[in-house]
Amino acid sequence: MLADVWLVASFSCAVRLTSSLVLLLASSFVPAFDDSASLVLPVGALQGFARWDALHFLAIGQHGYTLEQQYAFMPMLPRLLASLDQPEHAILLVSCLANLASVAASVMLYSLVLSLVDDRRQARLAALLFALAPSPATQSSPYNEPFFALFTFLGMLCVQHLGLLANLVAAGSFALATSFRSLGVLHAGFFIWPVLTRKISLVRAAGLLVLTAVPLAPFALEQRRAWLLFCQADLPAPSWCSRSLPLIYSYVQEEYWQSGFMRYWTLQQLPNFALAAPVFALSIAASASFYRKHGARSLPFSRSASQIVLAPFVHLHTAQWLLLLFSSHVQIALRLVATGPVTFLFAAELLLSDWKSSARAGYCWGELWVGYCLIWGVVSLLLWAGFYPPA
Repeated sequence: MLADVWLVASFSCAVRLTSSLVLLLASSFVPAFDDSASLVLPVGALQGFARWDALHFLAIGQHGYTLEQQYAFMPMLPRLLASLDQPEHAILLVSCLANLASVAASVMLYSLVLSLVDDRRQARLAALLFALAPSPATQSSPYNEPFFALFTFLGMLCVQHLGLLANLVAAGSFALATSFRSLGVLHAGFFIWPVLTRKISLVRAAGLLVLTAVPLAPFALEQRRAWLLFCQADLPAPSWCSRSLPLIYSYVQEEYWQSGFMRYWTLQQLPNFALAAPVFALSIAASASFYRKHGARSLPFSRSASQIVLAPFVHLHTAQWLLLLFSSHVQIALRLVATGPVTFLFAAELLLSDWKSSARAGYCWGELWVGYCLIWGVVSLLLWAGFYPPA
């Protein structure tokens, strides 16, 4: 097992170092489509790490939340960027931390998959495939995904154990994940799952339900802070304050980022759907494979659901890709795929199947996924360095 951990960590380090070097070099010769980074970063070599949301994070870190649309972002990464006064120092520091978090997440994923399937080979492959996830720039830049993945995997690993301490660590890890991305609120479901699927005492059920509040807390506190700032001030209140559930997050997503059910399904977004298609194809195939095998037995209130260890993970995975496909900017799937275990566990299973059946005719889907990640990974780094889509 230690040999596996060393292999995973070494491979992940090599990939992250290579990605960072490509970004550094590409920033020197790929012409920038947008010069926003040059306005805040005098060091040209680091401008390739300050793209898209990273500029929002840096602005929030330097000046606080000054615009409504900035409330689409959770505060933890901006706080990391605020730890140093000079923007170039902050970008360099948090980029290094993101690389370290990504490496740690790959090791954590290995431990998580091993606890779920008890197969060292599949766990090792899943972790190696995670290191090759199709958005390498966001794993090496000041972005939320590496940190979100690390704390998500840690929480998922701890929640497999039934002890109080493990559940407390899991809740704290999920809360940290939420402080980076609001999607972490869905992790509260891991504490509801045992209540629905196992015969447990009322005391333990009550304790688990109390723990569901912990992953929700960072999001709730941020929404309350915005409500006090905008809705309780002497100035005229914005329209969202009068909603039955006055959440600035949902308002900002609708008003500024055009998120919402089917709002992204337009002809002009077809290129983004095409770019995200391989990720959605694998994600949907992973869910379909699981539900085809287990069906209704994996659903809540089923007597056998508690015996299917992958069930809550696949349910969360399915909810996430449905949310991304129908209510979000679909290209976000390219980076969010590196925040959950199911896609990589399934990709590892496909790859093992390819190797077993290499003599037979047909597509090797696992090898196709690896090829896609390698080719798109290089292309996406060059696009990222030049501030070209996808975000």
